[in-house]
Amino acid sequence: MSDGTLTRRSFLSASPAVLAGRARGASRRPNVILMMADDLSARELGCYGHHGHRTPNLDAMAKTGVQFETCWASPICSPSRAAIMTGRYGFRTGWYHNNLKTKGPLAKSHLTIGQVMKNAGYATAITGKWQLPGRYEDHGFDEHLMWVEFTVAQRQPKVTPGSQQRAA
Repeated sequence: MSDGTLTRRSFLSASPAVLAGRARGASRRPNVILMMADDLSARELGCYGHHGHRTPNLDAMAKTGVQFETCWASPICSPSRAAIMTGRYGFRTGWYHNNLKTKGPLAKSHLTIGQVMKNAGYATAITGKWQLPGRYEDHGFDEHLMWVEFTVAQRQPKVTPGSQQRAA
């Protein structure tokens, strides 16, 4: 990892569960911020070599944190969220589409990153777009600030309890 690349093995050794376990003995725990962006190619960011778009804040975070070289994702929202929440491929979670009517909460059958971090003693929060069934608390999140969501069944805007509506 000396050249800045991150192998799968080095990622796993630095995973939040391992960091949390190591941090218990430390005087100060590391802060963990995990970001996922829809419809964004890595090629659009300065930290990955784009010279036309200025992304100084993301570039600074990448320089002082962990920056991935390879990522496999589903081309649609909910399966990507299920994968990043659980660290598991779609064939393991059963999430292949955005049909929220057919799936129960992920946390009933899979351990989520929110649960892992909360169990390790971290305060947890999630913000952005949810597009998964179930309550945030069940997935391990103490706090949330979510965008207006669209339910698949009704195609109606819906603000979830405890969330703030984003201004247009």
